Amino acid sequence: MSGIYKVLKRVFKYSIYQYFSEIKVLNKELIPANKPIIFIPNHRSAFMDPIVVACLLPNEMNFLTRGESFQNPTLAKIFSRLNMIPIYRKDYSPDDVHKNDDVFKYCYELLERKGSLMIFPEGLCQTKFLLAPLKTGTARIALGAEKKNQYELDLHIVPVGINYTHPHIFRSRLLLDIGDPFSIKALKEDYESDPESTVRELTSRMEAALKSKIVTLHSSSDDQLIRQMEQLYQADPDLSMDSWYEQRQFIAAGLNYFRDQKPDELNTFTNRLRNHLRKYAIVDPESAVGTDVRTQLAIKGNWWKLITLLITLPVYLVGCLTHLVPFLLTKVIAYRVVKRSDFAGSVILALGVLLFSIFLFVESLFIHRLFDNWLLTVAFVLIWPSLGLFTYLYGATARVFIRKLKIMTSSRLQIKKQSLQTERNQLISELKLAIDEFKATQNRTATSS
Repeated sequence: MSGIYKVLKRVFKYSIYQYFSEIKVLNKELIPANKPIIFIPNHRSAFMDPIVVACLLPNEMNFLTRGESFQNPTLAKIFSRLNMIPIYRKDYSPDDVHKNDDVFKYCYELLERKGSLMIFPEGLCQTKFLLAPLKTGTARIALGAEKKNQYELDLHIVPVGINYTHPHIFRSRLLLDIGDPFSIKALKEDYESDPESTVRELTSRMEAALKSKIVTLHSSSDDQLIRQMEQLYQADPDLSMDSWYEQRQFIAAGLNYFRDQKPDELNTFTNRLRNHLRKYAIVDPESAVGTDVRTQLAIKGNWWKLITLLITLPVYLVGCLTHLVPFLLTKVIAYRVVKRSDFAGSVILALGVLLFSIFLFVESLFIHRLFDNWLLTVAFVLIWPSLGLFTYLYGATARVFIRKLKIMTSSRLQIKKQSLQTERNQLISELKLAIDEFKATQNRTATSS
């Protein structure tokens, strides 16, 4: 493992734990030890995806990367030190496709050394509850490596489901779901007799394995609807599940069922739900945020919250003094630079690491020169990151609190809110009936199988 890779892995691991409010990795123990592995994650957030997989899994990752990124010789050297391997695509680098023979050869040698290779088999990035059809390149590399080693390599393919509540929102949540590893040695005879058919068969198997580890929907238009459904779940404790991931899987399965079986009823309910949430957003703005951090900080016990905000106000002001500029710079630069929505989260993360590191260095230097005390300087460096996170959460909490006060002091808004609460209760009742119907259908299917 190169020095620069080690350093950046530690830096980004710390950074993603600051970026996400909750991180879980399921089934990490399934990853084979001392075996050549090809990890196949889904792709929903550009550079964020390889960062979170590489930082949260123990293996030293090698990444297949778009070849056009290696055109600059200096960047190519840096990327190589970061274990990035160029792969050339016909649509983007037709004149360089012949170089893929050397790329495949390098991948074979890497796997022979029991290395770990990360490939995004979709071949594209999309921030949707969908899995694009997988490209066949991953299967070709896996089968080619086994053939080169007389099918004794014992290569394992490991699906990695990357699931975000929202990858481009700070303090959202992340879950990696590791799938069962599978070996491909048993495909020897099939691959020797019909290579193309075996490649397609393995690709289909990888697609099914990966799809079982992520939330998927039949229609891309349902991605907003699933978030709106989650808001109804959050509004009723009887509907809540312990895990947002399990909840989202269940809602997605239910949507797929009603989309197929009762599309008219689903459309009617969907229109009513969307109209309700639009009206509720006017009366109670934070109720429409869904899984945003402000919802997590919804006010309970207004007097206690007010006292807490007043007591910690000086800390917040110090945090603004030390962190406001890098916060604003990260936001402004990211939104000016980002042209594609799927790059937003990863650009914000990378910019944040760079700008906050610079400001931490500059402010630490200023503190040391001001007080000429190494102990105080070290304490400042250790406290600085936590102070920034506190400042962000304080600001979010204060905004929700102010909105709450406005609602509480307006009689018209309070009456309107009560009317909308009655409407919400009716929607929840209908949702419960739909859930019972869906569960009954699942039970019947399980019994018959």
